[in-house]
Amino acid sequence: MSQAFKVGDRVEWNSEAGCVTGTITQKVTTELNFKGYVRHASEKEPQFIVKSDNNNHELMHKGTFLRLARKNKALVASR
Repeated sequence: MSQAFKVGDRVEWNSEAGCVTGTITQKVTTELNFKGYVRHASEKEPQFIVKSDNNNHELMHKGTFLRLARKNKALVASR
């Protein structure tokens, strides 16, 4: 089961380009056509629209693909 995310949470996920961060702008709990693809979200398995910090693009991910962003990655990496 995925973590209980909410609008405004800063999250991170892995992509081909490495770890990416962004902010959740919307929680989706119904079927939705997003960028030409039908996304099958539900109350039990919601999906989240996230605005990327890198390029301001919006994308949609399942909660299982996301995790809360660490506060300061540089500090964590130096330990």
